[in-house]
Amino acid sequence: MISRQPLAFLISRSVIGVATGGRATTILYTSEVARKNRRGTYVAFYGVLAVLGILLTYLTQYFLNIYGVGIITLIVSIFGCAGVMVLPESKYWYIINNRRERAKQSASWFDPSLTNDEIEKEFNKITEEIDNSKAIGGVIACLKQPHHFKQFVLATLLFIFRTGCGREPLAVYPTNFFSRLNLVYDPQIMAILQGCVDFFVSVLCTLVVDSFKRRTLLIANSSVCTISLVMIMIMQFFNDFVNKTVPWLPLIFIFGYTASVIAFLFPMVSLISCEVVSASNKHRNTIFNLSWLVNNIIRGIYTALFPTMINAFHVDVTLGVFLVSNILLMFLIKFWLVETSNKALHECVAEEKKPADLEMVTEVQLN
Repeated sequence: MISRQPLAFLISRSVIGVATGGRATTILYTSEVARKNRRGTYVAFYGVLAVLGILLTYLTQYFLNIYGVGIITLIVSIFGCAGVMVLPESKYWYIINNRRERAKQSASWFDPSLTNDEIEKEFNKITEEIDNSKAIGGVIACLKQPHHFKQFVLATLLFIFRTGCGREPLAVYPTNFFSRLNLVYDPQIMAILQGCVDFFVSVLCTLVVDSFKRRTLLIANSSVCTISLVMIMIMQFFNDFVNKTVPWLPLIFIFGYTASVIAFLFPMVSLISCEVVSASNKHRNTIFNLSWLVNNIIRGIYTALFPTMINAFHVDVTLGVFLVSNILLMFLIKFWLVETSNKALHECVAEEKKPADLEMVTEVQLN
C-alpha cells in the first residue's frame, strides 16, 4: 500500500511496527496457556495465520483491491482485540506474582479437566523451579546469570538463523526472487503458487508438530531446505537446458525450499524459542522480546538489502547466503538445542541443566 502523504506513511508504519513487535507476546502467551501435549499445535497455528496473510497479500497484488483488504484486516484486528480482553493471564504470570488462587482459576479456565490435586502438584513444581531460577533483580542482573544469558542467546540465534535462511526476503519480495531464477513462468503466478504451497505445508506442520520430537522435525526440515537450495543452485548453471527439457523440475525444489523456510521453519523456531526461555523467570517476556528486537533489527537490514543483493550479484550468491545460514542452524540444533517436546515449560528448563551442574548442587546441599 502506497501513501501519498509522507507523514501518514510514517505514522502508519510506526503503528504497524509496534503491532509487529507485539507478536512476540502473543506467541509467549499461547505457549504458557497451552497443554504440554498440544502446545506445538497451538503455537504453530499462528504460523498458519501468518502464511495465510502472506497468501492474501499475493492475491491482492494480482486480483483484489488492496484498500479493501486493509479494511478487512482492520475489522479482524478489532475483533481480535475484543477477544483478548476476556482472556485471563497465564498461570505462570499469576504464580510469579504470588497470586496462586488466580493461577488456579486460570489453569481451570484453560483446561477444565484438571483436578485440584493435579493443579497443586504442577504449581508446586513451578514454584520450585522459580526458586531455583534465581531470577532476582532487574533484567540486566538476570542476564548476567549464565543460564539466563544462555537462554537469551539461544533464542536470539534461532531467530537470526531463521531470518538468514531467507524467510523475510522471500515473503516480502517473492517476484524479485522468482524473476532472477530465469524461469519460464510468470513471477506473480509463481508467488501465488508459493503462497498456496506454503499454506498447505503450514497446516501440515500444525497437524504433525506434537507427534514428533522437536529436534527431529527441525533437522528434517533443514535437510529439505539444504537439498532444495543445492539443487536450485546446480540447475542455475544449466538453466537453458532445464527450461527446454524439464521446466517443471525447478518448481519442485523451489517450492520445497520456500515451504520449508516460510511455512515450517517459521512456526517451529517461534515455538522452540518460547520453550528455551524459562517460564519461571519474571523477566521472561522482556528477555524474549529482546531476542525478537535483535532479530527484527537484523531482519530489517537483511530485507532492505535483499533487492540490491539479488540484483547486483548472481542469484547463486544469494542462495549461498541462505545455505550457509541453514547449515549453521542445523549445527545449533544438533549440538546446543535440548529436546522440549511433550514437556511443561518449567520442565524444559529443568531438562537443560547439565549433570555436572546437578552434581554441584547436590554436593552443596550435602555440605
